[in-house]
Amino acid sequence: MNKADQEILSILKEVFIPNKNALISPDEHFRYWMLKVLVLISVLGTLTILMLKLFGKDIPPNFGTLISMPVALFFGLLFIHINNRSENFSVLVFILTWASLFLGLYIGNA
Repeated sequence: MNKADQEILSILKEVFIPNKNALISPDEHFRYWMLKVLVLISVLGTLTILMLKLFGKDIPPNFGTLISMPVALFFGLLFIHINNRSENFSVLVFILTWASLFLGLYIGNA
């Protein structure tokens, strides 16, 4: 990993594993909270779709669209946060962007 990748991993660690003793602004706290809530909704929605497909149940027509919205919001806010904090371009951001696009396409067309 290069320096930019290590920087991005430290940003992600800061978001999802916060330092309990550090003081952060209310805006940062709200941003971290939004990212955590959106990732939770995205994971639960993705697991719901996978479980419905696994058990052969019909997925309602608008359910994929309903679940793809939190996924898109999560990755959009995450990449905006990473780009605000990061100083260098990274291959890791490219891979995360690519993965989020394909995940969004899969869930939207489920």
